[in-house]
Amino acid sequence: MEKYNFFIDRIIDKTLYSSAVLDRDDLRQVGLIAALEAQKKFNPDISQNKDSYVYTSIRRAIQNEASKFYNVFTGDYKKTKRLLATKMPKNAVFLEH
Repeated sequence: MEKYNFFIDRIIDKTLYSSAVLDRDDLRQVGLIAALEAQKKFNPDISQNKDSYVYTSIRRAIQNEASKFYNVFTGDYKKTKRLLATKMPKNAVFLEH
């Protein structure tokens, strides 16, 4: 599994660049699980390049996990402020970007 840590870290860095919501440790677990599953499912009769297959599986799993959080804290500022104002204390401060 040590062999795929570089792949996992590289994919996570690219994914985290665009989101503040995702946690590195969660994505690492997703990547490691994907690497294990890909190693089990790899069929040398279909493909000769195991590393490419595992890398693609890791990337796909991490991106699928990240896509679950797409647009969670992005969107229209006014709508988000109104929505959160109903659930936040009266003294909450909203910073505009």
